Amino acid sequence: MIDTTTRASIAKLLRMLGTDREGELVATVHALRRVLASNNLALHDLARIVEAPSVVPPSGSGRAGSGFRDWHDDGDTIETELPWREMVAACVHHIARFTAKERGFIRSMNGWHGEPSAKQLGWLIALFEPVP
Repeated sequence: MIDTTTRASIAKLLRMLGTDREGELVATVHALRRVLASNNLALHDLARIVEAPSVVPPSGSGRAGSGFRDWHDDGDTIETELPWREMVAACVHHIARFTAKERGFIRSMNGWHGEPSAKQLGWLIALFEPVP
């Protein structure tokens, strides 16, 4: 996982790629590569992160009505930023990325009636979250 400080640096550098000045553009690319390398990442890893389904709610949406839910099961609390069915749909869309066991779980959740347990939701979130 990339820490929030590094994410902020990467976001700033990505915005700086919009410059019209060639020298600034080249310097920004080199800076971006240095930040990624300091986190054992490369541009290919950044591309995989961009391609992965997002766990962030749409911009401008606050907690209320944004899809956040707290799940309780035997005292465990898991907070998600997207409804679990959207996470399942995204996993189904990228089913080839998963092991046979994970595919079986995703398929079972795709046809699930009712609410998932905290254990099920935890595994779903682990499969859903992009891993660099």
